Amino acid sequence: MTPEALKVWRKTERERLVAARLALSADTLRDYRLRMDTHLEQTFPGLGQAILGFCWPFKNEYDPRFLLRRLRKLGAKTALPVVVAPREPLIFRFWTPGDALAKVSTNSGSSLLWGACLIFCIRRPPR
Repeated sequence: MTPEALKVWRKTERERLVAARLALSADTLRDYRLRMDTHLEQTFPGLGQAILGFCWPFKNEYDPRFLLRRLRKLGAKTALPVVVAPREPLIFRFWTPGDALAKVSTNSGSSLLWGACLIFCIRRPPR
């Protein structure tokens, strides 16, 4: 697949998958989330003691906030990504409910390494 064909495929596939997600009912989304939460907890039993990076759900994406609430009660710490500058890698900052979602100074010394990062890919391209 050429770079241009891959670009077109990604755009088209993303649009298709987002439309399919947006068409799901609230009950279906809840069921999917509960199944994913259970799978993650069973597959990675140490998450309750980990630092977990995650992204805020967008357009009916998987919403890990319910799972993360339970894991924080077990001792986990959570972190959200911060855009430092365009075209630069994201960094993650500790976050708990109630914290402001504001731009953080990059020299605050609170960047971190995480034990797990709950960021999900849409799907990989065909070969």
